[in-house]
Amino acid sequence: MSNPYSQGGQPVPHRPGVVTVAGYLLFATAALTVLGSLASIVSIKPTMDVYADAYAGTAAEGTESVLVGSLVFGVVVNLLLAAGFVALAIFNNKGKNPSRVTTWVIGGLSICCTGFGLAGNAISGAMSGLATDMPSQSGMPDPEEVNRQLTDAIPAWVSPVTVVTSVLTLLFLLAVVVLLALPPANDFFRKPAAVWQPPGAGYPGTGYPGTGYPGAPGGAYPGAPGAGYPGAPDGGYPGAPGAGYPGGAAYPPPSQAPYPPQPAQPGTYPPGYPPAQPGSTPPDYPPPASSPPVSGPESQGPPPSPFDNPVPPSSGPSSPPPSDPPASPPSSSHS
Repeated sequence: MSNPYSQGGQPVPHRPGVVTVAGYLLFATAALTVLGSLASIVSIKPTMDVYADAYAGTAAEGTESVLVGSLVFGVVVNLLLAAGFVALAIFNNKGKNPSRVTTWVIGGLSICCTGFGLAGNAISGAMSGLATDMPSQSGMPDPEEVNRQLTDAIPAWVSPVTVVTSVLTLLFLLAVVVLLALPPANDFFRKPAAVWQPPGAGYPGTGYPGTGYPGAPGGAYPGAPGAGYPGAPDGGYPGAPGAGYPGGAAYPPPSQAPYPPQPAQPGTYPPGYPPAQPGSTPPDYPPPASSPPVSGPESQGPPPSPFDNPVPPSSGPSSPPPSDPPASPPSSSHS
């Protein structure tokens, strides 16, 4: 399927009938030229033999070589013209204006040559009839005898084929020159004006359906429950399973010291917790009320051991040790 658009994006105009007919006539002219060349090739050998025998031993001996050379040159030119007519027909059908101009030039020259050739043959035929009444030059062959020998040596179809091909070639070339000059042909060979095409306008764009990617259902992604991310449970992070201190604040309040208290010594237990016996289930102890306040790094020390003997509370002021003597009452002075 041919592309209705040219490389520049302009549609190729429809080829008119006059250009098509001119192309066919050029193909026919090429065929006629080849046929005329074949007729000339067939007549080369008989012509050379007749002239070589007729002018042998005379002053015109060797004339046959000149005559054969001219015939060969004409055959080569005709074959080149036939190839040129085929090429011109192809390019004319494609709308190439330089090819049309070349057709006018070569066609005009061929018309002139073919017309002169036909006229020359007609004149030579008339002159040959008159030459029979003229006496021949001394030592030269009789022209009437030479023509009779040529007619007998050359096949009978060569002369009519040569005349018919020449006449048809003349008529076809005249028709081609006229057809290519008609207004429909001018419109076909005229180069269309360049029209600016926006980028991407040569072929319809497909694009993607819609605008962008479709959004999530509901207009956006659903947010987390509540406002923002859920906060940590009250009391800090939950302790690991089996932690020693269930519950309670994981971090000291802001009023306490910036550093946590010193860890307990190895082998000791937190205050208020007896050591666990082997094989026994740890009892449920209530969580401590709160962490002891810390006044500063200087007042901190190791936690007391739960196995230390508690000091009994004193019921009154401390009495002096027994080793001390009793205090004597103050002496009074008698005046």
